[in-house]
Amino acid sequence: MNNINEELSRVEGLIKSSGAEFYGNRHKLDREWWVLGRTFKLLRQCGNCDCLFALATKPPLPDFQILKADGNLSHHVEIAESLEDGRHRHDEMKLRLAHPNPLGRSIHVIDDPFISLRKVVSQKFCKTYASGCWLIVFFSIGGLQMSEYYSMPWSQMVFNEVNSWSDNELSPDISACPFDRVWVLDSGGQSLVSIFPRLEVLVEEAW
Repeated sequence: MNNINEELSRVEGLIKSSGAEFYGNRHKLDREWWVLGRTFKLLRQCGNCDCLFALATKPPLPDFQILKADGNLSHHVEIAESLEDGRHRHDEMKLRLAHPNPLGRSIHVIDDPFISLRKVVSQKFCKTYASGCWLIVFFSIGGLQMSEYYSMPWSQMVFNEVNSWSDNELSPDISACPFDRVWVLDSGGQSLVSIFPRLEVLVEEAW
């Protein structure tokens, strides 16, 4: 089993040293460790989880087994990523990191930044997972790309989106959620909200 804190530190060092390469397929598991590490760091800040260890697994199991200090299983975690619809993370990051001037990196506002979130959550809801499984969705779209960024906190934008699902039959049915908990982590790994079994702000970056 691996210490979640140590894996987070390892991957954050890897991000600095590997540049755009980090966003390729080779480092998919490393990115999942980062999402897991950032989420559990925020949960520990709030006193919501005291688990320190995890074990990466392979399908059909969820992505991680979360272990207690004695090595016994606490619960499972499935990791998902919500990108801008139609874009590939590796290509996007290569373009940004290759630009010689950070101020010249283009930031465009996305009309509907939640298209991918709806698709990802719907897909995950259609699968069967072991009991006691959590879903963590990494929302990989920056606040500046969201049209309401200057008028409301990121968490409220997410909650408004989830609240709209009950009025749209093409959106996920949150009442049919197969997970014990569903968390959404912001693009910087600084803000964390729960969207199931209740809407709740765990940590929000200063707004």
